[in-house]
Amino acid sequence: MLYKYKSDYEKIAMGLLSFIPDLKEIANLKTEIEWYEADSSHVLYLWKNENRDFVGVLGTEINEDFIMVRQIAVTPTERSQGLCFLMLDNLAELYPDKKIMGNIEASSLIASTIMKNEATPNVKELLFKVPDFEGPLDLLLHLIKKNQMDIYDIPMAEITTQYIDYLHQLKEMQLDIAGEYLVTASMLVNIKSKMLLPNEQASLQTDDEVEDPRESLVQQLLLHQTFQTAAQNMRGYADERMKLYPREQALVPAGASLGKLDPDSCDITALQKAFARLMLKRKAQKPVMRKIESERYFLKDQITRVEKLVKQAKEPIEFEDLFAANAALELVVTTFLALLELVKQGAIRATQEDILGPIKLVSGEVNAV
Repeated sequence: MLYKYKSDYEKIAMGLLSFIPDLKEIANLKTEIEWYEADSSHVLYLWKNENRDFVGVLGTEINEDFIMVRQIAVTPTERSQGLCFLMLDNLAELYPDKKIMGNIEASSLIASTIMKNEATPNVKELLFKVPDFEGPLDLLLHLIKKNQMDIYDIPMAEITTQYIDYLHQLKEMQLDIAGEYLVTASMLVNIKSKMLLPNEQASLQTDDEVEDPRESLVQQLLLHQTFQTAAQNMRGYADERMKLYPREQALVPAGASLGKLDPDSCDITALQKAFARLMLKRKAQKPVMRKIESERYFLKDQITRVEKLVKQAKEPIEFEDLFAANAALELVVTTFLALLELVKQGAIRATQEDILGPIKLVSGEVNAV
């Protein structure tokens, strides 16, 4: 049974609307709910099953002479044509004096609903204006796949007959037929006639020289199929991305100390240049053979070691004295990162009297650990 939406049902309504591909984003859901709440002619209905659970949603726009069905969706466990029929029939009973029009993707549901209503005259007639194919090439690809035809060797007589039959079905169901469908129909008839009528000039040519009248159509179908596949892949990527929730940037803890470089000390660029010179001196003359090992050196340990070393020194320590000649590369990098952290926090001051001269390290005023 249909229940008119009210604010108490907001979370339930948003959950049911989220089954519609265009409304999976929370922002789109909120906008949609606000649209229904903004005008009394915008009415959202929820469907409650025999177990008193809400399992479907029906979005409508009430006009003077007709009702436009904007959305219809049900939960995956309840997804069936029968439930959609019940929802639409219930809506027709609520508005017996209005025609019902709407947008439903499945053509089988459209056709079945119309035939069902023709068989039961007491039920309100349903009219649907939007076809389920995105252009004539989409329809042709559907017919080719349905009949398991070879796209490179299309039986034109059969495909043309089925295509035109489908257009007749649309007309009988009072659906608008776009001009591009009719243009494609005339193209199919033209190709079919070329293949059926004898061609004296073609009979004098070899099989390789004869131009296939279907070639242009095949190329269009292949291009359309390529974009169709790409669109499906993009939708898949979008669905996968929707499952990911990026972590927001964390706030700086209240007790954290954000150190700054001493304006009287040398800058980071000087430390980087000194480190680069150190690495050049240590560069091996033969190819380096390495193997992946578990982490042996930790930044926190090196911060403690370097700070203790500088504090206990009676005289300033030169930058290069922090690194033993035979130290592993991982230890050198970790030690340098520890030094940068200590300089940033003010636990160590780095000074350089001359350009490209030695950098000397002395203890600062702040304890880093």
